[in-house]
Amino acid sequence: MSEISLTPNPVSDPLALFSSITLLRLTSSDNEECSITLSRGQSFPAKRFSADEEGRAPVGEQQWDAISPPADGLHADLQITDQLGEGRMGQVFAARLVSLKKSIHGETLPAAYIPLPSPFCIKLAKPEYIRSLAREAWFYEQLSKEDGNPGAVTPVCFGFFARQLPNNVHLRSWSSVKIKPEKPSDVPEGEEPNHDLLVDDEEGEYRHFDDERRSHLDSPWHLQQWKARTDRSPFVGILITERLGAQMPTEYSPPRGMGLRRRLPEEVR
Repeated sequence: MSEISLTPNPVSDPLALFSSITLLRLTSSDNEECSITLSRGQSFPAKRFSADEEGRAPVGEQQWDAISPPADGLHADLQITDQLGEGRMGQVFAARLVSLKKSIHGETLPAAYIPLPSPFCIKLAKPEYIRSLAREAWFYEQLSKEDGNPGAVTPVCFGFFARQLPNNVHLRSWSSVKIKPEKPSDVPEGEEPNHDLLVDDEEGEYRHFDDERRSHLDSPWHLQQWKARTDRSPFVGILITERLGAQMPTEYSPPRGMGLRRRLPEEVR
């Protein structure tokens, strides 16, 4: 076994740190707890719009594409400890680091090998909103390109991880979802609604500037590719960040129409 230095290594780029994650205490198979391993996934970049009627490029170079998942990053085993909340598109959990490895089947690294947050914050997409979480991950990637944003303007983000759910594995937390999407009134009877439509799925009134980059068009989360997939097994998608601050003492219910209705606990009304 090669010698491992105990000197902490600073995290220069958290988005390039992990290639895979194993989550403990999130899934079950045959009514028994089991683990699930997710690989680093591709985020979903937005379209580039231009209001210029000539279709000219935006001024200046813009790194618009999704960040390529790291091929040789570390592997982390994380254990879910508490559910922190639930929103329209996902559930949020706290998780602690159980072990850190050089790769999925690689040697275990000492806890002091690299400074990591404790606990982590994990946002788990509901099955209807996996594309929205992939888009949210892209925003974190874009914001991380500006010095001083991660850890100040936004939590430090460790990336988006995804995989399809095996047939014999069940996500227990999906059974406890309280905020469920409402079926739109214009969906024909017997047809499944698509709750995960994004603002740039349609062309809209603005022109899409074609800069010959295909990160959006070739993405597996692109609406046409998503509709055309043959394997309809649900996707598990998570976004991992550091956890900041205490849990908010508020609960949000799904909106009817525009906006959110806020409900406060009895003790703070």
